[in-house]
Amino acid sequence: MSIIYPKMSDPVKVAYGSTVGIITCTDNRKVYIDGVYAHAGYGASTSVQVYFVPNGGTSDAEEYRIYNNDIAKNSNDKFEIYASPFCLQNTGDALFVGTGNFGTTGVGATCTFIITGWRDDGIVD
Repeated sequence: MSIIYPKMSDPVKVAYGSTVGIITCTDNRKVYIDGVYAHAGYGASTSVQVYFVPNGGTSDAEEYRIYNNDIAKNSNDKFEIYASPFCLQNTGDALFVGTGNFGTTGVGATCTFIITGWRDDGIVD
């Protein structure tokens, strides 16, 4: 197996209250994710969520949420995996990101996300 370090995704702008798929495993080619970065720069504070969803799972189901944190207006947040990366290994496994209410205020904002990691190229050495 060889690994490649392509651009994992373009920056993804997620509207307040939305959940969006950012990367999906295809053809059982493993995707290793070691970081998710977020920036709340669109007018208000918000919360950021990360979902690790197995094939067939619901994108914003609470049981798949692995991270939920408040982020202040014009601030950045990062979710890094230190010991070993998360691995999307089966076709259809996916990483979703979302935004929601900031604390107990009942308000939120759009947030921009980007992920870091690498992929299996599918070639057996």
